[in-house]
This record gives sequence, structure tokens and C-alpha cells, in this order.
Amino acid sequence: AEVTWVRDMLRGDDAYEMRVKLIKQVPEEYPYKDDD
Repeated sequence: AEVTWVRDMLRGDDAYEMRVKLIKQVPEEYPYKDDD
């Protein structure tokens, strides 16, 4: 994934804002096992 910092409190902004661009699109529902 590609992460872009839009605002950063360390640079004097009032809040953190992070935009994440997904390279691969992940389906909303995907199978997973709780009993790994």
C-alpha cells in the first residue's frame, strides 16, 4: 500500500491525516479462519 501524509502534528498541523492508496483492491468480504 502507498501511504501519503497529508497533515502532521509534528510539522505544526493540528491533526494527523493519512491517505492510504491500496495497490491491490481487496474484496469487502473474504474468508478467514478464527481457529488458526
